[in-house]
Amino acid sequence: MGKLKGIWNSLGDYDLVEIATLPDNVSATALSMAILAGGSIKISRTTPLMSLNDGMEAMEKASKLGYKPPGNF
Repeated sequence: MGKLKGIWNSLGDYDLVEIATLPDNVSATALSMAILAGGSIKISRTTPLMSLNDGMEAMEKASKLGYKPPGNF
């Protein structure tokens, strides 16, 4: 299904941080659901990460959309 990169203890809002590679967001959601269903974890947050190249591609696409906030026509 995926590969676990590591688990770290953390300070702040969450006690643990896990980084894993999964093939898609559906797989990430399924993993999160399975972990939460066990009842040992109360709160979980899934944050998809993007490569720098994907981020640059997204910025390029965003710059071509021509979006203007309301009131700035």
